[in-house]
Amino acid sequence: MKIQKGFTLIELIIVIVVLGILAVTAAPQFINFSSDAQDAVVEGLEGSIKGANQLVYAKANIAGVTDQTYDATDGYPTAGTYQTEYGYPAGSAGGIVAALNITVSEWDIKYSSDTPAAGISVRFSPAGINRDDDNSGTVTYAEITECYVEYTPPGAEGSAPTVSTTAC
Repeated sequence: MKIQKGFTLIELIIVIVVLGILAVTAAPQFINFSSDAQDAVVEGLEGSIKGANQLVYAKANIAGVTDQTYDATDGYPTAGTYQTEYGYPAGSAGGIVAALNITVSEWDIKYSSDTPAAGISVRFSPAGINRDDDNSGTVTYAEITECYVEYTPPGAEGSAPTVSTTAC
């Protein structure tokens, strides 16, 4: 009588297939790719805001313009007229939003005040993150509580704007 040792090839293939099926169904439960992607988008926007700040500030200083609008005709960071506060982009559609030249439909962009004034903060959040479950309607500045970048222009001459992120 022959003694069999080990597994047959069929048995090994069945075990590998079963483990593969378990891995495919269980892995998404433990790995949250969407949150990581959203964090990366928010961090990328933070870097873009900081870069746009430096470009606008450099151009405003070269032009000798502070705390007013000026025309960036050569296209850096983008062509157009920018509202500035102490040489940095203002917290407005004509300030930081214009300097970023972002697609507004892809972001929830809300201001800390509905009345245009100096010192207004702006929150940028990927569209839909802070909305209700059916992803309809709009949100207010106070309702953007997660997954956003907040830009606050400088409050005085010689100070820099603040850019902060809240993770997803």
